[in-house]
Amino acid sequence: MHNLLSFYINLSKDPLVGGIAGVFGDSTHLMWFKTFIVLEAYVSVRSSILCALIFQSRLFQVPVFILALRDLYKGKFQLSKSI
Repeated sequence: MHNLLSFYINLSKDPLVGGIAGVFGDSTHLMWFKTFIVLEAYVSVRSSILCALIFQSRLFQVPVFILALRDLYKGKFQLSKSI
């Protein structure tokens, strides 16, 4: 994990991630960002566990995928050309 973090910081020169990793010196001024990252990780893990408990099998995905393919085939959804 440390190697991946170092690779990302060297590649992107991200001041926030590099700051909380201690690469760019003292990171006490980034306490708000550290708190945000911890809360985001907590919510993400909690919601993924909840989703895993609700949809334990992939059977839920199959009908949704089939309906989406049908609607795409019938032309109900149009892909936007403007980005």
